[in-house]
Amino acid sequence: MLWGGVLIACGHYAMAVPTAAMTWVGLGLVSAGTGLLKPDLAPQAFASQTMGGLAVLAGIAVIALAPWLRRTMHPVH
Repeated sequence: MLWGGVLIACGHYAMAVPTAAMTWVGLGLVSAGTGLLKPDLAPQAFASQTMGGLAVLAGIAVIALAPWLRRTMHPVH
């Protein structure tokens, strides 16, 4: 988790540089750092929390795919 926070901080510093390239580098660092912050919920004691987390992630994935699904199922002529 420490390295995730470090990457997020570096990403914010990179986005402070006023160039387009550094903005994209900063966004990549923030994204990578956020990915490292995901806690490990593997023990059986947290099974219900894990299933709840999976439901939330599945919902986010469906919402993210919604524009693509609409264009695929109802193409504009």
